[in-house]
Amino acid sequence: MSELKPCIYLAGPISGCNEKQRTLWRKRLAAALGGSSNVDIEDPSTWDAKWDPAREIKALNRADIVVANMWRESIGTTIGIVHARHRGIPVVLIDPNHLENQVIQGILGPEKPVADEKAAIERIRQLIASRNAVPSVRKKDGSTVPFRRQTLTKSIRTACSAAGIEDPIIPSLIMHGTIRHLTGQMGNKHVTTAQIKEVIHAQLQNLEQDTMMQKELRDSAAAVREAWAKRENHKTLDELFDTAVKEKDDAERDNENLRARNDALEAKLREREGRPLQRESRTKWRNVAAALTEAGRRYPDALTIHSKANRSATESPFQAPAKAFTVLCLLGDCARERIAAKQTNSRMPGTKEWFTRNKDKLGGFRYAARESKETLAKWGSEREVTADGTKYRMEQHLGLGNGGPDGTIRIYFHPRPDGGFIVGHCGRHPTNTKS
Repeated sequence: MSELKPCIYLAGPISGCNEKQRTLWRKRLAAALGGSSNVDIEDPSTWDAKWDPAREIKALNRADIVVANMWRESIGTTIGIVHARHRGIPVVLIDPNHLENQVIQGILGPEKPVADEKAAIERIRQLIASRNAVPSVRKKDGSTVPFRRQTLTKSIRTACSAAGIEDPIIPSLIMHGTIRHLTGQMGNKHVTTAQIKEVIHAQLQNLEQDTMMQKELRDSAAAVREAWAKRENHKTLDELFDTAVKEKDDAERDNENLRARNDALEAKLREREGRPLQRESRTKWRNVAAALTEAGRRYPDALTIHSKANRSATESPFQAPAKAFTVLCLLGDCARERIAAKQTNSRMPGTKEWFTRNKDKLGGFRYAARESKETLAKWGSEREVTADGTKYRMEQHLGLGNGGPDGTIRIYFHPRPDGGFIVGHCGRHPTNTKS
């Protein structure tokens, strides 16, 4: 959370709206909250550049509170709400036309919608007050750190993931009860991590024993409590907080949300135009460069497309770009499975193992784990790329054809530390002892 003024993101329909529909309610809300002197307002309707979903995801990640004015149903706003809830960011949903969307209300959990802007402003002020009322956290070494809602959410979400619970309602219920309890300790300047742990365990026990709650939710709470207890055998709560503070943003989840958002918006556009969404027809690419670009868009979390790969793809005369796209998607699927395994401390499949298991899907492509020593000694530089300051030599590759360049392509890649892949070449056969 922001250490100074709270940042408030104003979500709501933008596309398909006129200027007044986009801006008037946002201006009224900003003025009622005191403008820039009291809060930082992030208003996407004022962005000069063309609307960019990646920019919206980044803005949502910075927000302390998200206000979503659902005066009409909006796919983009709904996905933004889901993203905010997954990040542990409180959402104030304004439902002025009483749409009463049950899916969104389920995602919000205890944070019920409000009927108008006046009620929204009151809710926002309460959230700001509770944000300021939560004591700072004193760790075992005596140092203190500001309480961060996202940090606690990340720890709760980690326990939920370990328990196999992906439903956003349970983390929301745990967080809501924990924050409410902590804000009740306003007389305390600091709370310890041990006290926070006790509060979380108490919330989970309350959820388990709440007979008014569905059995599935009670069982989920029990599973999360057990997973948290097991995790504490290996890592203290202090370490959980330290790790959560230092870790980078959850890029995989963000990118997955972004990809889902793009697909949903595209589907909605095609629906409005009366055209069915035919995803697979898009695999009829003009060339290898277009196939590589689309693969990078579909797998932004798993595949890093190097500039050398883009250049080689642009220069490739390969006449079956749809085949190249299919095998690039397989490479992305392999990377995602490896990333997921690493994040859950499961055994990460080796690349050779994965492609052997899925060889029937390769459609003529062959996997090779390495190049010959002679090839690397003479032409190793052709297979080198630098990413994030580190030089990698590409040996693993997928290939099709051994004849002319029209019917031949090679895709070279190297594992990333997180299990994903850097794609360094996608085009003609690089120089070797036979070429």
